[in-house]
Amino acid sequence: MTKSPMMIMGIPDDPDYLAAVGALSLRHAQWDCILRMVVKSIKGIDIPTAYKETPRFGSAKLRKLVLEQAEKKLGDVHPAIAQLEELLERGEALTEDRNLVIHGIVAKPLDADEYFMRDEQLNWSSLRTAADLRALGDEVGLVTKELNDARFPGGFLHAALSEVL
Repeated sequence: MTKSPMMIMGIPDDPDYLAAVGALSLRHAQWDCILRMVVKSIKGIDIPTAYKETPRFGSAKLRKLVLEQAEKKLGDVHPAIAQLEELLERGEALTEDRNLVIHGIVAKPLDADEYFMRDEQLNWSSLRTAADLRALGDEVGLVTKELNDARFPGGFLHAALSEVL
């Protein structure tokens, strides 16, 4: 078994990579915001109340709350629930992918300039490319828009909620 090289923490100086990481982080914060706004729409509460009811909730807890509230309001067999679950599952997969980037440890070997990322299993791998991170951020933005659109007039969630009001 080969011994791992001595690694030192650092931040890559590639502005394109750093911008892509930052954009991904911002897009994911928007996803969490829209999850809160879906709770607001389902419960018929205002924005400050939605935030008070979800203090420091992460994406997993927000997704669970959205689904629980939707099932409570619509019943778990309503067709909108399946659509909502599909969006939430897509968002969950994207969150997991994003978490690997945001929570991974970035470092480089003591005697080299190339940066690597360590995952939760303590494995080192090459950094993802800026293009890959932008694509991931775009996917997060797309699922966020789809979920947000669902709660507005013309959206499947809005239509379903209008049936029960």
